Amino acid sequence: MGKAVLVVLLGFFLIISCGKKKTTEPDDAPVVEITHPSDGSFVSGTVNITADATDDNEVDSVQFYIDDTLRSTSTAEPYS
Repeated sequence: MGKAVLVVLLGFFLIISCGKKKTTEPDDAPVVEITHPSDGSFVSGTVNITADATDDNEVDSVQFYIDDTLRSTSTAEPYS
């Protein structure tokens, strides 16, 4: 009797552990729009850049790169 109970319990736990795992859909990519300077502007010298960023979850930070070099990280709106 003890072996039968053990086999049933092991089978039960095996079935539970092999159940379908819950999967989550990948979230959409964030959307970033540079709001300043405006599109097509010619700039020189020191320029303040601002951006709006949205995501289906939340935006933790926006990183600004110039020629593949990180120049600034902003963690609050407006991102600049």
